[in-house]
Amino acid sequence: MSLGAFTNGLSDVLQLITEGKSVMIVLDRLLKWVEAQSDGGLIASILSTDEAGQHLYHLAGSQLPKDYIEAINGLKIGPNMGSCGTAAYLRKPVIVDNIEASVLWKDYKHYALKHNLHSCWSTPLINNEGRLRGTFAIYYQVPRQPTEADKQLIGLAAHTALIAIEHDHAERERRQTAEKEKHMIDPPGKSEERFQNLVREARVGIVVLLGEEMIVDVVNEMYGKLINRTPEQLLNKPLFSVIPQAEATFKPLLNNVLRTGKPLHLYDQPYYVVVEGKEISGYLNVIYQPYRLADGTISGVMALVQDVTEVILSRKKLEQSEEQFRSLLTLAPVAIAVFKGKELIGEIANDTYLQVVDRSRTEFIGKPLLEALAEGRDAIEPLVEKLFETGEPVLVNEYPVRLKKKSGEVECLFNAIWQPLFNANGSVDGFIAVAHDVTQLVEARRKVEESEQQVRSLVESAPFPIGVYVGRDMRIQFANQSIKNVWGKGNEVEGKLYSEVLPELADQNIYAQLDRVYTTGIPFHARHQRVDLVVNGVLQPFYFNYSFTPLYNAKGQVYGVMNTAAEVTELVSAYKELEESEARARLAIEASDQGTFDVDLKTNKQKVSKRLAEIFNVEADAERHRFISAIHPDDLVLRESAYKKALQTSILDYDARVIKKNGNVIWVRIKGKIYFNENNEPKRLVGIAQDITEQKHFANALSEKVQERTAELESANKQLQVVNQELQQFAYVCSHDLQEPLRKIRIFSDGLTKSVEGNSEAARHLQKIHASADRMSGLIQSLLEYSRITNASFRFEQLDLNNLLTSILTDYELLIEQKKATIEIDPLPTIEAMPLQMNQLFFNLIGNSLKFTKRGVAPYIKIKAEPLPEEGKQQWSELTESATYTMITVQDNGIGFDPGFASKIFTVFQRLNDRSSYGGYGIGLALCKKVVQLHGGIIFADAALNKGATFTVILPLKH
Repeated sequence: MSLGAFTNGLSDVLQLITEGKSVMIVLDRLLKWVEAQSDGGLIASILSTDEAGQHLYHLAGSQLPKDYIEAINGLKIGPNMGSCGTAAYLRKPVIVDNIEASVLWKDYKHYALKHNLHSCWSTPLINNEGRLRGTFAIYYQVPRQPTEADKQLIGLAAHTALIAIEHDHAERERRQTAEKEKHMIDPPGKSEERFQNLVREARVGIVVLLGEEMIVDVVNEMYGKLINRTPEQLLNKPLFSVIPQAEATFKPLLNNVLRTGKPLHLYDQPYYVVVEGKEISGYLNVIYQPYRLADGTISGVMALVQDVTEVILSRKKLEQSEEQFRSLLTLAPVAIAVFKGKELIGEIANDTYLQVVDRSRTEFIGKPLLEALAEGRDAIEPLVEKLFETGEPVLVNEYPVRLKKKSGEVECLFNAIWQPLFNANGSVDGFIAVAHDVTQLVEARRKVEESEQQVRSLVESAPFPIGVYVGRDMRIQFANQSIKNVWGKGNEVEGKLYSEVLPELADQNIYAQLDRVYTTGIPFHARHQRVDLVVNGVLQPFYFNYSFTPLYNAKGQVYGVMNTAAEVTELVSAYKELEESEARARLAIEASDQGTFDVDLKTNKQKVSKRLAEIFNVEADAERHRFISAIHPDDLVLRESAYKKALQTSILDYDARVIKKNGNVIWVRIKGKIYFNENNEPKRLVGIAQDITEQKHFANALSEKVQERTAELESANKQLQVVNQELQQFAYVCSHDLQEPLRKIRIFSDGLTKSVEGNSEAARHLQKIHASADRMSGLIQSLLEYSRITNASFRFEQLDLNNLLTSILTDYELLIEQKKATIEIDPLPTIEAMPLQMNQLFFNLIGNSLKFTKRGVAPYIKIKAEPLPEEGKQQWSELTESATYTMITVQDNGIGFDPGFASKIFTVFQRLNDRSSYGGYGIGLALCKKVVQLHGGIIFADAALNKGATFTVILPLKH
């Protein structure tokens, strides 16, 4: 429960009181406020006393079970009568934190326990006159002691309940007084006719007194009742002989009327008489009228008397109740003030209110609100305008107001409600302000929230799983994102049971571990523990280091368990793999016939395997110098050099000869690693030794073979040089000697063609001879070009492929126009290449696309380039990993080819189409491949019949 929330509750109750709501409605609202401020399990109740003050009856508290209310209704006030009966008897609060064990509840505990009521705190409601009005009680469904904050708020709630009850008593008395005042004597100034009517109707006491002896001449029954006499007992007797105690008060007044003839009106006049030993006192409204004879002579006095004792007493009680009400407001622990009129003059302000605004009573009472608190005008004025405009209560929470205090001007925060007050015309004529300064609470709350947020943020963002489970059933109160990710059950887990979220743990002993921690308060820790979890619908094994830590409440009782964990699945797997790896390593070492050694370089002590002792032909427990002495003396220098290098690099590696005891010499390869301490001093040497005698013998034999093969290779190179020279001579013959006969064939065939004109058969044969000679000449020329590429010297230079393609398209300009071809070229890179060969490459590729076209379809050729990605290099072993490549594609919509021939088309003289339909010698693509290879690239083709072809060229940007 919070004091700030109760401020609103008190304001609500005061509003209901000013609206004239019944005490039942007011108290019901108050109890609901009290119950709403708890964390559950709280029930509030109010009992009232009977007129005799002997019993308690249920007044308010609808949450109590009906049969329990019936059982305690009419509870006798006395000792050991439960919390409420005892509190009323002792007239002080009674706290019972465990009903089952309390002697005060011995006769009533079965009623309470039946409805799960285990504690009851009761406070008597006593007004300023010391009169007991009832009790205010709080029940809890668990044994519980109130905190200091609980006690403060219970006092406030009880005080508020007493205000409502006192106001109800005052209001009932006011109504009774008002009802009686309807029958009171009218004020002076009425006519004689009115007095005559009064006499006739006899609604008030009337008596006529004659002479100075005040002899009763006329008297009615109403008058006689005032002094407990019948008219017969009063007639013809001096009045004050019957009521001598009233003579001193009333006879002088009567005599004055008798002498002066002036009527006298007395209101609320006290009187006291004793009749036959019985004291009678009260208050009267009296009219003394001179009684005249027919001639106008005053012969006596007529008195009209009305008993207003009950009215006056009720009025006094009302005033007293109002004073008590005002006193209760003044003593209330929250700030309360009343402001009246358009100027909002401070009429009432309790000490708490004056303390909050840091003003004295003289500085505040009787002053306009906006003048008394001028520094807060900007904050207060809008609320005033709203109140007067709407006529509705104004409620604010944590509302900032500037206040000038002795320590200086500060900003304060308030929870407040302004309840409007209305005049007789129904217009707003002021308000009651109930406020609570929550500045320190808000600042403290903000600090706590900030701290909690920081802690929560830290826990929420922690890279390891954290969860908090409360109650024996382990309900998940908090789970950070890490633990949610581990569980794999989504983010909506808070509020659910641990067993509901992770049912797969039922047979894994984890529920029992949690229950044991909750029961004993002893933490539990697990290390490298396997836990099987269902993730994505599949039960999977995981490994965790986890802890279950008990959480304690203020009473030192365990209320929950905190779960922290670290997933070590990968670590455990790594351990297992390491163990397996070590086992495999041991197996491999044993299988490879190697010996192992581990030397402490500080002490020179060592551990060696059995195989190492066998290799060095010494005992396994022999000291280190015994192993060193087995090394051939000529190789000790190698050993020393290897150790000096190892001290720099940490790696030991050398081969040496070992002399066996029988005089045999073997070769041993020793490899190891030196480990250093934090001062960079060598501390440990671990390594292996292997008998490599056979390897040495094999290496020697291999070296002899290499020398033989080297000699053979030099001989083959000389023969190859001779062949190359012969090929160059053949190329010269092709370029000169073979071309000459072909020219003569063409000349003589031309001559024969002219001489056999008219002989069509001979002309046809000559035409074929001429065509064959041309084809032979073209074939020889193509072979020469292919040969020149192979034997050309390599001179690379920067080449802009965009300029190169522009030049090639100029060469094909006429063919492009004839075929109505479209050629699109994206921007191409600049590369290091041999310009002439690059020209041959792209000239042939574009020429192929223009040649192998479909009939009736205009050729379309697309040329583009893009960087070859790093992963692309891994597809082709011919490419260098460190080089940067460009990938150029030449795509057309021609006749294409069978994909099965994709690798064959780059072979010399390979043709896929008949010569009559498509010309050429089958060398162009072979030449392209040779150019690309000489540039350190690759070329390949992709196609389908009648669906076009794509040639891809991959070239390095630099050489």
